[in-house]
Amino acid sequence: MDLGLMGESVFTTMCAGAGLTPNKSGTSDATGWDYVVEFPIPAKRGALDMHISPCECKVQVKSTNSRGKRVSLKLSNLHRLVVSPVPTFVVFFEFDGREFPSNAYLLHVDEGLITKALKRVRAEGSEAKLNRLTMVVRFDESHRLTSVTGQALKSKIMEYIGLDLPNYVASKANHLKSAGFEDGFAKVTFGINNEDLEAFADAAIGLKTIAKLQSFRSVYSRFGIQDDVPFADFEVGSLELTEVVPHSTGTLRFRQHAFAPCVAFSIKLYTSPFSNHPNPRLSRSRIAGEFFDLFFSKASTEFSLHIEPGQRKPISKLKQALSLMELLTVPKRKILCEFERSDGQTAEFSFETGMNEYEYRPDFLEDAEQAEKLAGLYGLGDEVSISPHDLRVFGPAINWFIKLLDGKESGGAFSFKSAPEKMPSGALKPVACIFTRSLLVGDHNFGAVCVVTGTPERSDEEDCVLQFDRVLIEQKLAIRLGAPFDEVAFEALMDEIKSKYAEHYVVMQIDTIDVEPHDSY
Repeated sequence: MDLGLMGESVFTTMCAGAGLTPNKSGTSDATGWDYVVEFPIPAKRGALDMHISPCECKVQVKSTNSRGKRVSLKLSNLHRLVVSPVPTFVVFFEFDGREFPSNAYLLHVDEGLITKALKRVRAEGSEAKLNRLTMVVRFDESHRLTSVTGQALKSKIMEYIGLDLPNYVASKANHLKSAGFEDGFAKVTFGINNEDLEAFADAAIGLKTIAKLQSFRSVYSRFGIQDDVPFADFEVGSLELTEVVPHSTGTLRFRQHAFAPCVAFSIKLYTSPFSNHPNPRLSRSRIAGEFFDLFFSKASTEFSLHIEPGQRKPISKLKQALSLMELLTVPKRKILCEFERSDGQTAEFSFETGMNEYEYRPDFLEDAEQAEKLAGLYGLGDEVSISPHDLRVFGPAINWFIKLLDGKESGGAFSFKSAPEKMPSGALKPVACIFTRSLLVGDHNFGAVCVVTGTPERSDEEDCVLQFDRVLIEQKLAIRLGAPFDEVAFEALMDEIKSKYAEHYVVMQIDTIDVEPHDSY
């Protein structure tokens, strides 16, 4: 009884019954497959699928009289099935001593089997004779066809491949490229002098430094097995780590004491590869925030604050930084810290502030809060970015501008030389003076269209004086620094405001009016 011939006969009969075309290989031992099975082209195709090729796959046929559900395949044949770009399968027939098989099984050479086979080939080495080696392949009830028929075979194949063969081929190609590289594609070894260790330790905790190397060697590694020949081998070099992955991320909270409100920052934790080294400069770890670095080891803790005077940040972030700066201005103050990792675990520690090295003014934080209030009045919030320098220069003006918008600015007076219209009684007509005020705060220019009303009085034959009690805000304006100014829209807005007062007032648009204190800037 020739089981091989019997199995191939059953397989070709099944294919014929389902309209599949089995093309037999003349040398299956050399190709790794027995048949290339072609599926028919669908009878009806639309405009979107007429270019899609029909399904095809490679199949190796195996027959057995046992029910052990395992078979040994030549590693060379299995390797060819694995690296073939098209779908590949192994069909098993159980004959049980009969002329027709009692069961048929279809084993898909899927990603799991591909990985397993590639790992075995890699482990055997490049000099191994794969045709003399075997690999046991197992199948179970999940692979059994519902019947020993062509339709059952066809349905099972399509279940694995789907309707889009190019997509299957692309997915298999991607897996073939990436399998075995899950832990990286290379192993790097290098030598470094003792005097350059500090630079390397700094680079390892995310600082932008370059370490000099005494030697450098890199080899490809797949499935944890390294090539014999390196792809890079240098006697000298330098190392710069551009993207260091933090050990963990989370939130760091600073407090003056246990019951004080906290200042919280998102941070990244970098740990030293020399954490047990006796030199604290090598063993230190780093907590990196947007405005600070906290270095710590078993022996010491060092805090570094970096807020550039001219660097603009969203207002809420700058407020956080200034709150932290305020905490640090008192020398030898104990600062309590709580580190909450992104996985929910927490750790507490403390450090003592050094001498005050920061240019901090007590009114910085108050001015930042006022800037935040001003941005809020315009509905902008963190869209506005400011710097400590902006607060130093424009802080008093921000306070005054808020008073103006809130209607809390006291009245005033101004004079003009134009001849106002008179009432029938000879008295001067009421006047509505329209003017604009603006203030640059960070990266935004805030403005307001203002109106003061009243009846002017003559101070002499040519000049008139208008006394007013309050300034009305008709329209708030805001524009980002550098954004184009729409003059047409602005003029239309001014005309609309003028028309609002034209019926009862003589409307005057003026360029300037002295309504703020002279020492505001």
